[in-house]
Order: sequence, then structure tokens, then C-alpha cells
Amino acid sequence: MERILGVGEYYISGNLSDIIKIYGLASCIGLVLYCPSIKVLAMAHILLPNSDINPDLSKISPAYFADTGVDFLVKSLLTNYPVTKNDIVASMFGGAEARTKTDLFNIGARNAQTVKQKLEENGIKLALSHIGGNYSRTIEVSVSTGKAKLYLQKFDV
Repeated sequence: MERILGVGEYYISGNLSDIIKIYGLASCIGLVLYCPSIKVLAMAHILLPNSDINPDLSKISPAYFADTGVDFLVKSLLTNYPVTKNDIVASMFGGAEARTKTDLFNIGARNAQTVKQKLEENGIKLALSHIGGNYSRTIEVSVSTGKAKLYLQKFDV
């Protein structure tokens, strides 16, 4: 089954026929956590780096923010599946620069930095990273293989 993630959504699956997609990642991060030994995949569409701006939303939708989303996905895998932190392999996509010439908030870079920091704090290995630049990215990941297909579209700035 194909599952498309919107902003702030996450999905965890052990169904080998599932393909999970995120369209149009710009400054957002598409985070993939995969356990190859049991073929379980967790994926999130992270919008912002820090939940301090809306703690209530982070409780309802933890994947909306990098600081709560990474912790939530890791905890979900460790709690609900027979895996250890050493079994989890992470990939991240997105974190692009803004489409404008002046990016005052630097959201893409801050998203990527926060995700990397939270993965490190959780003891999760980052195996693949395709971030930055001025590209919109679409990703689709197969639960059966954990492999991602990446589609790039250059911004017109």
C-alpha cells in the first residue's frame, strides 16, 4: 500500500508491500529510520526544528518538530518492536535553503542540524544524508528494502 505523509505526519510499518512517500520536501526533513533485520520502517515529515514555539502541538503531533519527532520515532521503534538502537539505520532528506535569496530564519539548515543532534543523542547511526542546496525533494521508501528513491526539482530563485 502507498502511504503519503503530509507535514508533521509520521508512519511506522512492518508491511513489506508498503511504500511511504513525501512530496516536495524543501526546508522540511524527511526522516527515515529502518531496521533491516526485521524490516520495519518509521518515517516522518518534520517541519520545524524546535517545539518551544508550540509545546501543545508537539504533544499532539510530535513529528511536526525535529526535537520531539526524532525522540518519538526512536522510542516507538524500541517500545513496539524487538530492536535495539544498534539495529536502527537513519536517513534524512530535505533541509533545503529557502527559495528567496535572503533566508533570515535558515530553517532548512536548523532542521538538519537538530535532526542530526537528536539522532546522535539517541545513539542512532546516520547512514545517508541528502540535505541542503536549493532543491525540492520527493522521496519514496520501500518497507521491504529500506531503500529510498529520490526525485529532485531545482528551485527557481
